[in-house]
Amino acid sequence: TLQKVKDKPISGDVIHNQLKEAHTILRNEKKYPYMATTAAGIFLDDDSSVAFNVGDSKIYLYKFGALRQISVDHTTSQELLRQGIQNNVNPHQLSRFLGGKDNFSEPEIKEAGKLKGSTNYLLLCSDGLTDFVKLEFIEKVLEAPKTLLEKTKTLIALAIKCKTTDNVSVILIEWKEDNKDE
Repeated sequence: TLQKVKDKPISGDVIHNQLKEAHTILRNEKKYPYMATTAAGIFLDDDSSVAFNVGDSKIYLYKFGALRQISVDHTTSQELLRQGIQNNVNPHQLSRFLGGKDNFSEPEIKEAGKLKGSTNYLLLCSDGLTDFVKLEFIEKVLEAPKTLLEKTKTLIALAIKCKTTDNVSVILIEWKEDNKDE
């Protein structure tokens, strides 16, 4: 559903509508009733960026040598913590997702301006990576003089070496700021 809008001007409303359509498609799937998924993504162009997520798939920004999560985890435990309630709820129990038997879960959508910095990375990943590989090790991989593909493969290999018990999905985006505009 998101590919349908890849060549159109992107906004939070457009992404919201496409995720709602994906939710409906999943809910109506007869072969796999109650199928559900998490989602995370980002649309980038020359002047702006729009990041979105629903569930516990994550988006990190690596900038100025530090990795910072820019998505919000939609788990029952995190929702309670955001309300100031300490809990021992299963940290993997999703509070928001696409599909399943529940109503549409509102995604987190963040619209921003042009991303700036000399060399930056966006890391979109499942928690099969970040629950098992410490962020400082992920930062070291991003700092290494390797190709983007080598860095991605290294991150997946690290999760496996750390005995991840969850699926591991990794998308790594690199950009270098064009200094001639500044």
